[in-house]
Amino acid sequence: MLVLTGEKGAGKSSALRKLESLIDPKATDVGGGIPKGSDGLELKLNNNYFTSLDNLSSLSRRVSDILAVAVTGGSVSKRALYQNTNEIVLDLKSVVAMNGVSLVAKESDLLDRSLIIALKRIEPDEIVTEEALQNQFEEDRPKILGCIFKVLAAAFYDKEPVEKQKLIRMADFHVACIKAGRVLGMAEEEVSEILWKNQKNINRSTLDGDVVALCIMELMKKRKKYTNSMSMLLCDLQDIAAENGMAGNVLPKTPNHLRIRIDKIKSNLENESGIHYEVKPTSTFKEITIWKK
Repeated sequence: MLVLTGEKGAGKSSALRKLESLIDPKATDVGGGIPKGSDGLELKLNNNYFTSLDNLSSLSRRVSDILAVAVTGGSVSKRALYQNTNEIVLDLKSVVAMNGVSLVAKESDLLDRSLIIALKRIEPDEIVTEEALQNQFEEDRPKILGCIFKVLAAAFYDKEPVEKQKLIRMADFHVACIKAGRVLGMAEEEVSEILWKNQKNINRSTLDGDVVALCIMELMKKRKKYTNSMSMLLCDLQDIAAENGMAGNVLPKTPNHLRIRIDKIKSNLENESGIHYEVKPTSTFKEITIWKK
């Protein structure tokens, strides 16, 4: 999923319009925000090859989960209208792009499927009217499409195997990028470096936006190893949150919920901060050991 961020005046909406007109032209303008209604977003993802979500300020967990499914492909079933037993299956597979001033994607599952590009504010002497920009784009559109099709055609017929290396979670996308990079004269290492840099930014964004992660990193700042029960870990994290002026209700309420939250950010803690953990059941409680590499 393409995520464009940047302050106002960075051309985020204009970029989405141009991408949509290249990838999946429509008679209407850029699709706006999240559709209203319980199944509006699913219908939009089912009906469009390219789905753009403009000027978002936040994403609910439900919407985040739906977008994560749509990026890699999946389906949802709904009861047919006015019927009790029949159902309708919607295929969710779409090229998704969104923009916002801040990074609205917060859930780790969605972030792992994202390519984040930060746009800079356009300088006053570089601002042009929408009409002038559109005229210039229409003049360049045939050349842009020609370049895209040539690169894709060459990449599709590239049967040379990719050298064995560490791939990001979206491994097929990584391989496709390497093959497209070959056409553009880029080395495999150069393409991989770009993708891993994006992954590092994702890890950092995930940790910065997660209170549990921030408290665990603070807990491990001056120690190499920590061993305790999940209940006592929750107490220690609550103390750290209070010391740093965080509201008490931002942390999980029970040890089981804490375990779920930690599991969600496990790979981010390992890759960005070198923090690992292991949970072992004892005769009376679950013991967690956290250590830094």
